[in-house]
Amino acid sequence: MIPPSLEYDRRAFCFCLACHLYKPQSSNSLGTSIVNGLYRIVINQILQSPGIYYRSELDHNGISVYTGTIVSDWGGRLELEIDRKARIWSHVSRKQKISILVLSSAMGSNLREILENVCYLEIFLSFLNDKEKKEIGLKESAILEFYQQFACVGGDLVFSESLCKSSYYVMNENFKRVVKVVNKDYPEFTQ
Repeated sequence: MIPPSLEYDRRAFCFCLACHLYKPQSSNSLGTSIVNGLYRIVINQILQSPGIYYRSELDHNGISVYTGTIVSDWGGRLELEIDRKARIWSHVSRKQKISILVLSSAMGSNLREILENVCYLEIFLSFLNDKEKKEIGLKESAILEFYQQFACVGGDLVFSESLCKSSYYVMNENFKRVVKVVNKDYPEFTQ
């Protein structure tokens, strides 16, 4: 239902009355609507349109945890969580979480910028020791920490060997192209 409104155009005033655009469909227990006998609209996709959503949930111990989900126009979503110790975590995947400080540092913010934008500095600093402040201060170490938390098995990066092989292959192919160009342009060097 659209509420009545008064609109002004350069030529005249227009008064719009309330009108119904459609009749809402009944939905089943799975959250989908049935249109002409077929399952159609997924209600969850409508409710999760781009924006920021806040909610309070109880964890497995019965303690309330506050979460906020940032849904972008394109791509995935970022879920932020405040635990019972008032620490902020980010769920980049469904199963693992990472400190918001590590995520911010990995995205390019340095520790000074982060501390300038924190509202409750005393609370924030109480969760960090000196070692963490030094480690997170560098962008490279934050990116390494991020990958170690999400792509490690037994302390070793899972994809490091495959990355080495692929980067070696790319470098080798580029070298071969350079050699072909040099041999073509400077035949006196080929022997």
